[in-house]
This record gives sequence, structure tokens and C-alpha cells, in this order.
Amino acid sequence: MTADDRPRRAAHRPSRRQEIIEAAIAVFAREGISASIAEVAKESSMSQASIYYHFKNKPELFTACVSEVSRRIMNATSSHEPPDTFLHTKEAVDIVWTWAEHHREEAKLLYVWAVAGPPEAKAVRHRFEEYYVRKVRRRMRRFSGSTPLDHAVERLASRTYMTLAITVAEAWVDGHPLGGTLDQRRIAAALAEISVRVTGVP
Repeated sequence: MTADDRPRRAAHRPSRRQEIIEAAIAVFAREGISASIAEVAKESSMSQASIYYHFKNKPELFTACVSEVSRRIMNATSSHEPPDTFLHTKEAVDIVWTWAEHHREEAKLLYVWAVAGPPEAKAVRHRFEEYYVRKVRRRMRRFSGSTPLDHAVERLASRTYMTLAITVAEAWVDGHPLGGTLDQRRIAAALAEISVRVTGVP
């Protein structure tokens, strides 16, 4: 039975919203923002009217998908973080990149397609990056002083590292070799080492 042959399902159940997001993540990850609501409807075995019952337009649905992927990555790291402490840099990098290895298409939605999406999706991606900038800064603060220069170094180093990490992730999910390799583990190890050198925090 093809997706076109499957019976359509009722639109109004709350659980349908999450099902639509899951289907849309798959579609947008493959096609980008150019994918249509009709493609999402086919993927989810729902009518287009069902999609519009939960989302007023494609930009709103696209943004919801980017938000969901962002949440999943942040949860992947926070769920491994012991209370009142921080993961070591290598642990944090390994968790994010292991998640991306197993969810490459979803990662592409956040790292690549969100940039071409509506302003709301770009804002989600920006908040995702800021979340990790703050994490790096808090980790640095445990080892640095409290002078204005120390704070300036924290801001610059944390942002420098995260800008690099996001740029590397964009290239990797798009299939561009980095340093001659697409090996996720080698790239993650290199990023962890760069983070230590830039921030001075293990």
C-alpha cells in the first residue's frame, strides 16, 4: 500500500500535531524549505487541510520542525550532564556529534536548511547557538578570573569556538570533507581539541 492509498486520518487530535512535525522533519530534511505542504501531507498520510488545522502556513510548520530538532540536540547533552556540574569538552562534543551521526538528515535541517528558512527558523537556530555559547562561557568561568578582561576573553573565546563548530557541522552534514575527511569521530576529536586550545578548559 502506498502513501496515497492509505486512509486519511482525523486532523483534530492533539497527537496529530507531533505526527505532522515528524513527517515534516523527514520531508524538509530531504528537500529543504522548497518542500510543499502537499509533500508533508503525503508523508504523514493526512490531508493538507489536516496540516493547516495545526499550522497556519509552511513557515510556521518549518519553524516548528527546526525547533524540535534543536530541542532534541540540547536534550541529548543536558540528559548526560550531572547535576550542578558540566560535561568535559570532549564528552559534550562527542554527544552532539554522535547524535548527528545517527540523525544526519535532522541535523541538516537545523545546520543548513534553517539558514534559508523564514526569520523565525533562523531565530531558533540563533538561540540554539547562543545556548551552547553560554554553556562554554559558564565552563570557562570556573577556571578564569573576574576582571573585565577575563569576561571579554570568555565572550570572544566561547563565540569563536561555537562559530567554528557550527560552520564545521554545516559542512559535514552537507557532505563536504573537512581536512580531507568526513569521519565524524575524527572531526569531533579535532573540534574538542580546538575547544580546549581556544577556551583553555578541558
